[in-house]
Amino acid sequence: MTADGRKAALSAYERALAMLEERDPKNPEVGNVIAQMAELITRWDAKYPDLEGLVARGLAIVNGQRNRQKVLLLAAKSFMSRKRPKPTDADWEESLATAKEALAIAEELGLLREVSLCLDAVGYAYGELGNFRESYAHNQRRLPIAKSLQDSDELIDAHNMIAIASLVLGDFSEGIEHATAGRDLAVETEKPRLGAVSLQNEALGRVLAGDFAGALATAARRPQFLPAGKGHATLVLAAAAAAAMGSPEEKSFREQLIEAEASPIDLAGCDFLSAYYGMRESESSYHALRSAGYPKGLVDQALIGPLAVLAAARWRIEDQPFFERIEAVVERTGHARGRALLTQAEGVRALQHGELAKAEKLIFDAVQAFTTLRLDYERAVALADHARVLAALGRPDHEAQFDEAKSIAERLGATALRVAVEQIAVPS
Repeated sequence: MTADGRKAALSAYERALAMLEERDPKNPEVGNVIAQMAELITRWDAKYPDLEGLVARGLAIVNGQRNRQKVLLLAAKSFMSRKRPKPTDADWEESLATAKEALAIAEELGLLREVSLCLDAVGYAYGELGNFRESYAHNQRRLPIAKSLQDSDELIDAHNMIAIASLVLGDFSEGIEHATAGRDLAVETEKPRLGAVSLQNEALGRVLAGDFAGALATAARRPQFLPAGKGHATLVLAAAAAAAMGSPEEKSFREQLIEAEASPIDLAGCDFLSAYYGMRESESSYHALRSAGYPKGLVDQALIGPLAVLAAARWRIEDQPFFERIEAVVERTGHARGRALLTQAEGVRALQHGELAKAEKLIFDAVQAFTTLRLDYERAVALADHARVLAALGRPDHEAQFDEAKSIAERLGATALRVAVEQIAVPS
């Protein structure tokens, strides 16, 4: 639903509510209209000045009942936390309990569409609490329901939520698969707003997986989702992929961000990720990133935060409070890739401090973790770092590791990494 469509629908509901309350404030239909309004406001971001008051009015009307209206109102109440400026874990715990109550009623009444809505609410709350395994599981349950209802909005949204959970859980191939499915369905059903989210998730998955050519191909689809999805984040990721490949398109993507009047946080993200994947030292981009408040949400903190920690280590930037915050997020979400990146960062700092034995062990552990996770790009970067330590230790096997890192970079088309490896792979 477009912004104009949401605005028109909400206006129609408000007129209906005013008419019903004028005739009979106790009419059960009043609760039904309020429930419909609450769902539109919370799930589809329609603008309303007093959502909390509206939901409270509706719940007072259906007090003691177990019906569809109560399900919709409880689900709306559970989603209200994301409307608050800084929701706490306590807010999301309360939201989770409310969503579970709504789900139990919907399942008891056999309301399939409302079950899907409540699974979304439960999964969303779990994600905000950092439990992406439960978020993944609840959104997986939505897929067959949405298919049976032939509800494309529900189905695309479920694919998007599964894609995000999969990326945090480290299954990039599944994340890309669901993002692609959501994107294709959005094109087929003309849902550009939801499709823009799918496209962004796909681009993110491809960059994280080291599929830089795939990320650029994904970004090339961006015009299909304009103007509903401005796609600033997709342009940021495209610039990062171009930087990794040593492509001049990097500059073009940043210029497009400026032309699109992207926010400071998007521009800072673009500059940082381009420097990171372009293997360029850029202390200024790190400080700009932090000043802009990025990474902001839990997902970005888990996926992008460890890159910033590793970059800071490589660029000799001290930012202990940020490092500790990202470490806590990584532990909370169980993001194995993030844990390996933080280990690598600690190893890089140990190398800089001359603690060679410690550096060798930490970076070797990171290489092993990336191998297990099948993350070739991160493995190649870590191999180059490990080779530097081995060279400093006077071990002859460092050349083989440089060669392997260079081979991986060539296979991935990661020109910036290949050049960087060649520059440091000098005889000891």
